[in-house]
Amino acid sequence: IDGLWDWDLRTNELYCSPRWKSMLGYGEDEMGATPDEWFTRIHRADVERVRAAIAAHLDGEAAHFECEYRMLCKDGTFRWMLARGIAVRDEEGAAARMAGSQTDVTGRKSAEERLLHEAIHDVLTGLPNRALFMDLLARSVARAKRRRGYLFGVLFLDLDRFKVINDSLGHLIGDQLLVAIAGRLATCVRPEDTVARLGGDEFTVLLDDINDMSDATRVAERIHQELDAPFRLDGHEIYTTVSI
Repeated sequence: IDGLWDWDLRTNELYCSPRWKSMLGYGEDEMGATPDEWFTRIHRADVERVRAAIAAHLDGEAAHFECEYRMLCKDGTFRWMLARGIAVRDEEGAAARMAGSQTDVTGRKSAEERLLHEAIHDVLTGLPNRALFMDLLARSVARAKRRRGYLFGVLFLDLDRFKVINDSLGHLIGDQLLVAIAGRLATCVRPEDTVARLGGDEFTVLLDDINDMSDATRVAERIHQELDAPFRLDGHEIYTTVSI
């Protein structure tokens, strides 16, 4: 069920229906009748976009007002809202009021974000996948062409004898090992670097803005040292090495 709003542009009073208020967790008498009750609750990263969309409609640049944004609820959480509205104009064409609806679209936005995340991340390890890695690599290549002195490094990692582990201990242990290795690799790099899983037992590391080739060598050595310690998975002690 949508919440309804009616904004008198001449008196600057805003009516919000009980449903509009309850979507944010408020009761009938817990909110006033000014536009501030709306705009001060919009996420600060979204508020200018909402104001611009309203202005575009009032100035005649858009046939109607429509915008998605996050709103602060009474419990301190943000929920995604879709607002639609249209201006009522006087005989001279000036907007006298504006009315519309607000719909909670948090479920849809969450589903969209989840699908986008899954499209560019490996489902098993949560690391960036091949598609995202190749996109980030292309950006580094382009940056190297634009910026003099910019260097980046790429490490390609292939687990040794991973098939033996899968065949002898089963795919469940194999998957647990890949997740554990992903976690250790993440500790070997800086926040601005990227560890990705290309597929199977192949990982890559993109080292951003390094000083010289020895930086990449040091990271490779750090990875070898990190993977020297055994993995303890489901009662098994597993040793693995990696070719870089």
